[in-house]
This record gives sequence, C-alpha cells and structure tokens, in this order.
Amino acid sequence: KAKIEHDAPSQNEESEGSRRLECSREEEGEEAAVDVKKTTCRRFHTFEMDYGWKEYYRVTLEWRKKKSQTLEGRYGQYRDCCWYMIEGGDGTARGPIDASERFSRLFKNAYISYLNIKCYKADETALSVIPSLVETAIFETLDVTCHGNTEKAMRFIPSLLKGRNLEECSIILRLKIDCKQDNAKIRNQLMQLPKMNTFKLEWRCSDKDCWDKYAMDDDTMLHLINYSIQADLDMGNFTAQGLMSAFEGIRRDRLAGVEKELEFIAARTVVDQLLTLDAPQYSRRSINNYRWLHDGASGTTLTARANIRIRKDAYYVAIK
Repeated sequence: KAKIEHDAPSQNEESEGSRRLECSREEEGEEAAVDVKKTTCRRFHTFEMDYGWKEYYRVTLEWRKKKSQTLEGRYGQYRDCCWYMIEGGDGTARGPIDASERFSRLFKNAYISYLNIKCYKADETALSVIPSLVETAIFETLDVTCHGNTEKAMRFIPSLLKGRNLEECSIILRLKIDCKQDNAKIRNQLMQLPKMNTFKLEWRCSDKDCWDKYAMDDDTMLHLINYSIQADLDMGNFTAQGLMSAFEGIRRDRLAGVEKELEFIAARTVVDQLLTLDAPQYSRRSINNYRWLHDGASGTTLTARANIRIRKDAYYVAIK
C-alpha cells in the first residue's frame, strides 16, 4: 500500500480544499525544491512512490508545453513534460513525470476507472510517452482531448487500445479541427478505429470566429454515421447527443441546393434509439424541429431501410 499519512481536516476547512494536494514552499518567497519521489505537502505529509496504490478513480495525463504562470517557480523546471494527477481512495497526488524508470512503473498493472488524456500542443515525442505509461493498466473509460495537432494525436489512440477487451471499454474523443480544411486524414483515422463498447465524439471547430459550436463537414459526418452502422456499433454508442451535434454542426449555407443520401441499415433501431437514448432533449427536439419522422409517420411503419436526407431547411428520415 502507498505510504500516505494525512491530518483529519478541521470542521472549518472546506472538504474540497482538503482533498487537494498542494505542495508548500519551504520558505516564503523562494521556490520549493521538488523531489518527485517524496514530496512534502500541506495536507499529505508524505507521498512515496512505492507502486502499491493500484486502484485509481481518475487519472489525468496532460502534456504541458507552454510556460505558464502556474508552473513558474514551483515547477518551472518541469514545464515541458507530461504531468499526472491521480485521484484515489486515499486522496489526490499530482506532479511532473520524468523519464526515470520509476515512473514507467507508476501505472503498471493499475486499475483506472477513468483515464483522461489531454493533448493540446503536444508533439509526437510527448505522445509516444503516454501509451507506454498505461500499457499494462486496465481502464474502463478513456477520455481523450486532442486540441492542436489532432492528426498527430490520433496516431497514438490505436496503440492505447491495442490488445484490450474493447467490449468493456468506453472511449470519448474530443477533437478540435478547422472545419474549413480538408480533414480527410483525420477522417480516415477515425474510420480505422476498432469496435468499442461505447464511442462518443465531440468535434469542434478550432476557429474562434466560427459560429458553429459543433463544426463538422458533411462528408465527415456521413462517413462517421456510416462507420457506426457498418461496424455494427449500436447507434446508442454514438449517442443521440453526439449525432445531433454532428447534424447541427453542418453549415447550412454550404448545403444550399445540395442533397446527400446515406442508406441506413435497420432504420427502426436508429429512430427508436434517437427517441430513447441518454439525451432525450436532443432527440425530441430533432423530431419537433427537424421533422425526423417525415409526413407524419409514427415510426411504427418504418421498413428495414431508410435514407437520411440532408437539406438546407430540414433534416429528416424519409420513409421508403
């Protein structure tokens, strides 16, 4: 077991603050000397890496590239490296990950409920470190944020999933791309992802002036929906919210006079799940505002095949 000793928080202290691991400075006005093996802290007097603490609620791995005010002083020498934050039953620990062997064993054979990886401006060298850290770890949910070099960041996701039982693993991808660019490479990378138990996608435009909150070009959206069906992924694994976000992200001005069709397999399943999944507010709104059930069809008359037609004024399911 990890050697962690802590004082019982007083009644006057906020519980949230007492859970945080904030390293104190040895002298006021001076930078605290950071020992990554044993860190002196205000709340947790000792935290020694003896690799016995093997069940984590949440692990966050973040590549900090830029020099920020937060990292100045206390951790200034570690600003260009991967950082970890562990939330476990005995508290929270965080700090920089160096290239030493002890950190390669930090997550060895660990059980992680929620693994959150944040890749903002990470280069390929940084991204190659992350899969090796959690190579032998077991995680239930993988939440990957790729804002920046999305195409490069997407390369390490297959290595994270390799050799795992994906029927018991959920993945959330939060991508930020330029919706005005040709994203064929990123689209192809998404198409090559293996079948997973749950797959959620958040696709946003990197252009701050873009008025689309969820920006996705129509070709990518159609490919993703087709991928989710053809790969035998339950429509629920794409989630009604994610699906509707994709539709809402299509620029209507680019669809003027354009009609595209995508043939769905098992249309009844598609509509039923849009009605009953985890984001009913999205699915209900889509039916009311976008006329998913066209010509007053109740849904019970759906055949095994249907077309998704995307028009400038409405998105709907056309009944064959």
